[in-house]
Amino acid sequence: MKKIATLLAVAVMVGTLSADALAENTAQLESPADGSTISGIAPIQGWVAADSNESVEVIITIDNFPPSTAACCTSRRDVEALHPNAGLVGGFTATMNWGVIRSGTHTVRMEVHFQPRGTVVQTNTITVLRPADRAFIPNLDLTTAEVSLVGDTVMIDGIYVPSDANGAITEKEDVHVGLRWNSATQSFGIVETN
Repeated sequence: MKKIATLLAVAVMVGTLSADALAENTAQLESPADGSTISGIAPIQGWVAADSNESVEVIITIDNFPPSTAACCTSRRDVEALHPNAGLVGGFTATMNWGVIRSGTHTVRMEVHFQPRGTVVQTNTITVLRPADRAFIPNLDLTTAEVSLVGDTVMIDGIYVPSDANGAITEKEDVHVGLRWNSATQSFGIVETN
């Protein structure tokens, strides 16, 4: 009888530890993913899970630019399935025009402040591409474009972009882009450009 009571006590403790471990305060920056290439207007998104209905603030910082607060916490059934014992589970998002920063390597830092306890920090390194080195492209001329497949990248050559801010194509600037599927955003994204 004493043996059974001891086994039950151990089983209860193990069960409690497992449930608590699933419900720790945690967060993940899903997109842009570490090592990814990004372009255009795209979301910065991820999720949070807290062990109780705590107040949550998500701060996003790109390089050394001023930080901004991301909207949180929308329903995320996929995260709820991973953290069934969490008191708060939700997604966060902010929209970014990646064209306003230079092409090259950048860092995206997520800080999730759980009140009253804890902060989770994640930093992803990404590559930003600006097609035709423009912050915004109002239209494209695809009449002479050619499409090919190179591995898992869709290449489009012969795209002409406007030569002025109003979208008029007075001179033809030939641009090529490579598109690849991005599972985090469920869309094709530019991964290569001249």
